[in-house]
Amino acid sequence: APAMNLLPAALMEGLALPYGSAIQSDESDGSLLVGFRPEKALITIEIDSQKHHEGEGRLKAQVAWVEPTGADTFIHLRCGDHSLVVRSSPNQRVEKGQEVTVRIPQAAIRCFDRRTACR
Repeated sequence: APAMNLLPAALMEGLALPYGSAIQSDESDGSLLVGFRPEKALITIEIDSQKHHEGEGRLKAQVAWVEPTGADTFIHLRCGDHSLVVRSSPNQRVEKGQEVTVRIPQAAIRCFDRRTACR
């Protein structure tokens, strides 16, 4: 299975830091990272991306390639200079180069301070 996706928090919309978090980083300086597992994210097409879903983070990405593996399909994405992977069903239809929105439930997002490695 692919590793956890780690991205700068500044790329994600709708992110709410957990109450009482030990993380004191300013997200704009790049030291705050968000992590999520490939199976926890959902991909929506651009038409659906304007819908606001409470309690989830969102980011825009472009499909780099699609890797069908039988029961699962791994969708490899680019978000700026960053790569990420989302596990999906074989029924998910996306094409290389397509713009998508990745939605991640807030409960599945882990925040890390790059400088201290604190969560």
